[in-house]
Formats: sequence, C-alpha cells, structure tokens
Amino acid sequence: MLAPSFFLPMPPQVDILLAVYNGSAYIAEQLQSILDQTFQDTRLIIRDNASEDTTVNVIEAFQKR
Repeated sequence: MLAPSFFLPMPPQVDILLAVYNGSAYIAEQLQSILDQTFQDTRLIIRDNASEDTTVNVIEAFQKR
C-alpha cells in the first residue's frame, strides 16, 4: 500500500540538468555559479559522458563540500 502523498517529501521546484564531457576547465566555475544562486529549492543532476580528463574528480570534490 502506498503512503498518502502528504507523507512524501515534496520534490524540488527546479531540476538543473548538466551534461558534461571533458569539461574540467569549466566545470568548477559552472558548479560554483549554480551553488551561488539565491533560489535554493533545486536539485542538480550531472551526467558525465565518459570524460577522459579530471572532470569527475572536480565534481566529486564539489560533492564532498
């Protein structure tokens, strides 16, 4: 049996989808810009397309903040 909807957490108002491939030169600035927004009811979804540079490392460093 499913719980009534009033027991479920509300999803964020805005989903931010970020696709990246070999973006290590720019990804830190992009992520910081998203974090600096005044509107906070967001969820960031990042899709890396098998980057061959340090993109994933930069994203993981931001995730640990």
